[in-house]
Amino acid sequence: MGQITIEVPQRIKRSYKVSDKSFVQKLLKELDGSGDSVKVSAEDIQDVKQARKARIEYQRTGESSTIAELREEFSL
Repeated sequence: MGQITIEVPQRIKRSYKVSDKSFVQKLLKELDGSGDSVKVSAEDIQDVKQARKARIEYQRTGESSTIAELREEFSL
């Protein structure tokens, strides 16, 4: 017998016993393909960092801006 462990971000505890070898092969193929990495650009990473900083600043000050205010501020 073999075992596969899958960690998920929720508090879920489930256990399955699968005896059909062809189903197991299909399942493994799907699981192996589901982990394909997503290519993220340096610009995307920078955007995420800036968003985190903005969220921290918002939590610290409680100040926020509307889209209209931002457009006016940046002349968009």
